[in-house]
Amino acid sequence: MIPDADLDDAQELALIADLDRMAGAACIACGRPLCGHIVLFSVALGFRNAPRCRSCLAAGLRRSAAELAGQLVDYIQRKDCYRRAWDIASDREGVPRSPTPTCIGGSELSVDSADIENSPSATALPATEWDAGDLACGDLVMELRSRLRRLPPGTAIRVTASDPAAPLDLPAWCRLTGNHLLLAEHPVYVIRRSR
Repeated sequence: MIPDADLDDAQELALIADLDRMAGAACIACGRPLCGHIVLFSVALGFRNAPRCRSCLAAGLRRSAAELAGQLVDYIQRKDCYRRAWDIASDREGVPRSPTPTCIGGSELSVDSADIENSPSATALPATEWDAGDLACGDLVMELRSRLRRLPPGTAIRVTASDPAAPLDLPAWCRLTGNHLLLAEHPVYVIRRSR
């Protein structure tokens, strides 16, 4: 098994490579230029190959831009690999290192905590199960996103994720995407597709 520090380093290098590859990129939906911070937003939401601006990400997820940005900042600041890439983006753009640089909306951001919907329906048998093993960070949520898309809205998936960061990653991802975290008892998570 690869030590967690080595996985974080590899993930950080992958995020820096994304920043390099998408330097000067534009939103695929509206054509607005993207800063490195918004590139990291896109990567965190699984749009590594199709980056979008803050407004287009929010519209696609049917969320307010400020709320989504606040939740993404919260997620990024709790993940060492993302936080270090975030600081590199700030340095490259010549802006002060901050969780809320002006390019992403600055002071208008609000950060909410994740709510787990512990209810009787949370223990209902999910439509499908997936053993994610020790998939980490972006790989875990990108594969989960793909699997949820194949399910009808309102159905649930039972995920077994042994990665030590899963207790942070999966609730944050659910909060960011609007999917519902019904159960979180590491390493088991039940997630219901919202739409």
